Amino acid sequence: MIDTMGAFGKTPIYNRLKGWKFVGYTKGYTHYHFSANGLYEKIVEVVENSPYSDILHSYKYGQGANWKMRVVKKGLEILGLPSRKLLNIGFSRGYYIYPLAANWKEFLRMETDSIKPFDLPFSDLVNHWWERWLSKRL
Repeated sequence: MIDTMGAFGKTPIYNRLKGWKFVGYTKGYTHYHFSANGLYEKIVEVVENSPYSDILHSYKYGQGANWKMRVVKKGLEILGLPSRKLLNIGFSRGYYIYPLAANWKEFLRMETDSIKPFDLPFSDLVNHWWERWLSKRL
């Protein structure tokens, strides 16, 4: 499974690409606006000097959702600021997936241990790319 998000809401770019499926919208939360001007580093200092500093070492897969988001959220909470309000940027992004197997739903629901990849010969993929994209640009 390949997944991605559109920059602003539902984007026509992924709607036109064969195989991409629109899943829904994000809720509009991000930490990106705390990464500018050294603000993120200051938030890390706040967390480092708190009883919650162990969150700075829980960045490995399986230890929770987006690590940077958790650090910023905790730092804002320590400072007594409304983290949910400050992490919400006010617009949703379109979420898209591109399945790579015929039984992708069953596999993700753990109903099967094996996947059935789509049988797309490499030469067919190259020919499609050539006809759809490259030949029009030469």
